[in-house]
Amino acid sequence: MDKRRRFTAQQVLDEIIGDDDSDFDPDMEDSRSESSESTETSSNNAPAFNIASIEPQASTSTGISCDNSTTRPVRLARGRGRAFDAELFDFETENDTSSESESENAPTRPVVTARRRGRGRGRGRGGVNRNTQPAVDNVNEAPPPAETDENGWSLLDFQPELVQFAEHSGLLIDMDDNASCLDFFSLFIGEEQIALFVNQTNLYAQHCCESRPDAPPHSMFAKWKPVTVQEMKVFLALTINMGLLWKPEIKQYWSTDPLCTTPFWGDYMARDRYLAILGFFHLVDNQGMRNREDKIHKVRPLFDHLATRFKDVYYPQQELSVDESMIPWRGRLSFRMFIPSKPTRYGIKMYCCCEADTGFVCRMQVYTGAGPNGPEKNHGENVVRRLTQDFLGKGHTIYMDSFFSSVALYEYLRQNNTMAVGTVISGRVGMPRSLHPKELKLKKGEFRFRRKGNLLCLRINDRKNVSFLSTRHTAATGEAPLSAHRNQDAPPVTKPVVILDYNANMDGVDNFDQNLGYYSFYRKTVKWWKRMAFHLIHLAKVQAYILYKQQVHRPKTQYEFTKDLMRQLLSDVPLKVKINGPKRDAPVAERLTARHFSCHIPATESKAYPQRLCHVCSFRDPQKEARYLRKKETRYMCEQCNISMCYEPCFKIYHTKEDYKEAAKLALNLEF
Repeated sequence: MDKRRRFTAQQVLDEIIGDDDSDFDPDMEDSRSESSESTETSSNNAPAFNIASIEPQASTSTGISCDNSTTRPVRLARGRGRAFDAELFDFETENDTSSESESENAPTRPVVTARRRGRGRGRGRGGVNRNTQPAVDNVNEAPPPAETDENGWSLLDFQPELVQFAEHSGLLIDMDDNASCLDFFSLFIGEEQIALFVNQTNLYAQHCCESRPDAPPHSMFAKWKPVTVQEMKVFLALTINMGLLWKPEIKQYWSTDPLCTTPFWGDYMARDRYLAILGFFHLVDNQGMRNREDKIHKVRPLFDHLATRFKDVYYPQQELSVDESMIPWRGRLSFRMFIPSKPTRYGIKMYCCCEADTGFVCRMQVYTGAGPNGPEKNHGENVVRRLTQDFLGKGHTIYMDSFFSSVALYEYLRQNNTMAVGTVISGRVGMPRSLHPKELKLKKGEFRFRRKGNLLCLRINDRKNVSFLSTRHTAATGEAPLSAHRNQDAPPVTKPVVILDYNANMDGVDNFDQNLGYYSFYRKTVKWWKRMAFHLIHLAKVQAYILYKQQVHRPKTQYEFTKDLMRQLLSDVPLKVKINGPKRDAPVAERLTARHFSCHIPATESKAYPQRLCHVCSFRDPQKEARYLRKKETRYMCEQCNISMCYEPCFKIYHTKEDYKEAAKLALNLEF
């Protein structure tokens, strides 16, 4: 007995209409012969059914209708546990006389909506939803993209309109061809600023001394004397010169230890006097009215003065770069920043607009944190607008990184005849969605672009996915320059021109930071504004050096420039300000052979009969400089050598013995 299961015609129709249709192929052509009253048996010996007389009813829910004039081949899908062969059934009309040409114009067979066993339509085991997916001749080949993307971004590339740069760049002040290093430094720190330092320092010292009437007699409050302009020049010269020779403590610069002695500092100013000026150094009046909302009011006069002088002295070239610079500071401060990508990670952030070629700072702005109304919206974009407002409409090109870039900013600059190039974050407002990393996967070295008017957006996968915006470039490629570590015989590397131009002109602020790192004279302090004030003085020195290199045919190095600047600052200082005498020890030949005469130490305002330590018979402890093994005061000195010494026997020993210290020990029977 045949145990195969028999199906009625109604069961077959229910299975066709109601079950899964994921294997249905609408493009499958019927290759069968003319109509017959019964179907043929397939190769797998499936049962045959006589369904020629079956006329299924129309179903509005499934969209299936029977038309006796049209042949509709149907392929059965796999049901629940039942496997139906696609060649098992053919639905035909009894009188099918349609020709081959008429079958081509027949209406398309509607697609059956099938039940899926997955969660939701189009997410089951059947793969994609064939009701919403259009048929494609070659499924392995994606359809060509449209010429216009969302928000007006297009695939068509063309050369944007370039703005000509017609301004004259260079010094705006006439400088002599033989101008000295001090002349360039005086463009930024001149007599006016030095007078400001003197007045505010004396004013602050006066307030401090009045508030400490009971100060000890040897404290700097009791011994303070008003500083003069000449002393302030010496103070600035010694401070800047500390960047050429670093020592762990300021007091070490006045050390008499033979291992680390440097008589330069002691020859021009006493240690206690320098520390007193440093302690009372000020730029503004603390007792006067000041803007409490301005967080940098302590250095505001110097900052505004330098910002104005940078603007009035020099006009930059066409290429400008905007980036962040850091003032080193690790102490407590409400607007201290941490930027891990910077060489100086902790400090006060300052936005700079620099000339790309030389690194000259044209405009600058200090970031002092969020305002009273909260963080500024579109902060990076607004920073660029403020720094470049004086350069709009003149054909400049602004280079910036992804912190500042946005589509709105580039369109604003282009409307003001200013071009811009830089990296950008892919998720910024207005960026083409088709270039987002989630939408487009690129292999290493590949790039894609979109264009909207004069604005080009390009994304490349180099070491990582990087997006660029430019209003002056096309998507063309160029050959990258050879680097020092690259093999000269290696094939040339091609990159988009926008990347090559960005790499060549974006490092203006980085070059300036590099120059700031050379010979800096930062000292440890608890006052953040003092660190910032000396940073601005150092910045003015570097700016002067940049202009000096442009004007001089054979410029010096920054080291030589700093040394010459120190010499010229001290050249006008009179001898009486330098030390208590011309030199600590006169040359041996002059000391032993020249004529010398003794005299009394001249009286001062506070002492009618002053005394000093004898330079010959007073001995310091070699282990501790502040401690004396023997102290002997005298009222006599050598008028020619300007050195205090005892009348007997030190005066004779000093001018007759080469090693006068050992001779004094023998003469006085001293054992140390």
